[in-house]
Amino acid sequence: MYLSLAGALAPDGDDWVVTGPTAEELEAARAELGLAAGAPVPLQIGVAYAGGDLLAIKVVWLGRTAANPQLGEIVVDGAPPPADIVIGRDVDVPLAIEAAETDEVNWLTSCGNMHDFDLPEAYLRVEPDNPTEGQLAVVVRDQGGGVAWQVWPIRAE
Repeated sequence: MYLSLAGALAPDGDDWVVTGPTAEELEAARAELGLAAGAPVPLQIGVAYAGGDLLAIKVVWLGRTAANPQLGEIVVDGAPPPADIVIGRDVDVPLAIEAAETDEVNWLTSCGNMHDFDLPEAYLRVEPDNPTEGQLAVVVRDQGGGVAWQVWPIRAE
């Protein structure tokens, strides 16, 4: 981490909090990084198991404002998803979200097996040995670093 941003990331119990730096701290970080005046400043955050392997890296851009993407139309098994999703077992359940061609889409579930999880159109199948209850989520990331998601409880009957 850059010395000028040393206070930007701090623990808060079991969580971590990013605190936006002052204008002066941002200018100092730009100078440290050799960035132009007013340029966004990257703050790279890594997530790891306690004392273990690095799992993910997220870059938070400081000094600029951007809106997160809006989720497009979502369809589960041919219809908008209800608040609690109930699906059949041993059938392919189609999932779809309207997304820009440049967006990254990820479908996640703890119920059944997800297929084509990284495409706007995916499908879920609950086999006899799969968990039959859990959550279904879709995450959309845009090229500007914005993210939006939706999570539903799901079960197979």
